[in-house]
Amino acid sequence: MLAASCLVLVAGALVFLGTLPWRSERLATAIETQSMPKTLPEIPPWDHKLPRLLGRKMFVFGPYLPDEIQHYLETSVKNRPLHAPTWVDLAEFTIRQGDIDKAHAYLQVATGLWPSRSKLLWRVAMLQAMMGDNDRALATLGKLLAVAPPQATQVLGVARRLQPDADQLMQNLLPSNNSKAGVAPKMVAHVLHGAVQFKDAPLARAAWKRAPPSLRRQRKIALPYIQLMINDADSDAAQAAWGAFTGYAMKEIVFNGGFEKPLLNGGLDWRVRDEDGAVSRRDCTIQYQGSCSLQVQFEGTRNVDFFHVSQIVAVIPGSTYSVRGYWRGSDITTRSGVFVEAYTLGSARRYARLPAKRKSWNWQPFEFAIEVPVETKFVQLRVRREKTDALDRNISGHVWLDAVSLKPIEDSRLRG
Repeated sequence: MLAASCLVLVAGALVFLGTLPWRSERLATAIETQSMPKTLPEIPPWDHKLPRLLGRKMFVFGPYLPDEIQHYLETSVKNRPLHAPTWVDLAEFTIRQGDIDKAHAYLQVATGLWPSRSKLLWRVAMLQAMMGDNDRALATLGKLLAVAPPQATQVLGVARRLQPDADQLMQNLLPSNNSKAGVAPKMVAHVLHGAVQFKDAPLARAAWKRAPPSLRRQRKIALPYIQLMINDADSDAAQAAWGAFTGYAMKEIVFNGGFEKPLLNGGLDWRVRDEDGAVSRRDCTIQYQGSCSLQVQFEGTRNVDFFHVSQIVAVIPGSTYSVRGYWRGSDITTRSGVFVEAYTLGSARRYARLPAKRKSWNWQPFEFAIEVPVETKFVQLRVRREKTDALDRNISGHVWLDAVSLKPIEDSRLRG
């Protein structure tokens, strides 16, 4: 008899314990659907997660009963004092209640408990920004950037609205006394990447100032930054970054005009890419001077609109330049031929080119002038072949380029 009673008690206890999750979920669902009982039941002492769940659901979905919400959240932090998200919940609740000082205190506790949790830091920064405390929000975003550099784009999207001055923003996000070895370069790299994505030239310049030399020599960092400076018409910044990236002094206006160095394919060097029907490469078997030249091979399979060999050159606004070089051709077909051109970048376009050449010719010098408008700081040089509607439109043959230079024309009599 006693054994049967014990079995009944054990079975009852198991049923009760088994239904606890269902009972908790039913209470939370009742809160979410606002079908709350008139008297809120006591929280079971063994369920430490339910108070926060109830408090959050009441805060978000209602009914908004401040005393009950505060009771649940305070019960939660009493049961789980080291669970930082609940302190953030309390801060969010007290903001709504208008107690800003207490909210700041709760957020300080939360970040002290979990100083390196990116999701928590993001919530804290958003609440600080909501309270209008931009300095604290930016400081928190800086901590987030330190622990999660890949989130730089997300961080910058908010931080840029909080601080319009790019240099001051970098001071907020990337303090110079950052003590974590190896963190700062990674942070700068991600900030630069984000600034380039946003096409934010002032922010990119401010971040580049903080980039160590090792970072400035990285191709994936330097070339997109230089391109952004070109797009922003900042020739000084582009040339300075190019020097830091290559380690070469800009002795000539055209960089690597003799193709003696390997092509970096971006920045202020030659940009070369293949096109269907045309292949470009550095050729160290045929040259006018030095050891190498640039060869373009047209394969005779396509009516190529070719513009895939080019270089962007920094120039002095309002000047006139002579474009000079040597070129050679071998069996160039089609009546459209090939030519060299130059044009200015920016709103005020100036354009100049050589006459197109066909068939074969030995090394010959070429020269033509390009006028630079007063508001223009960059000129682009290109090897070109235009598409044609003629029957012999699929171009074949080879052309070589060497000893390319750009020289300012000082004497006005030569400008005609």
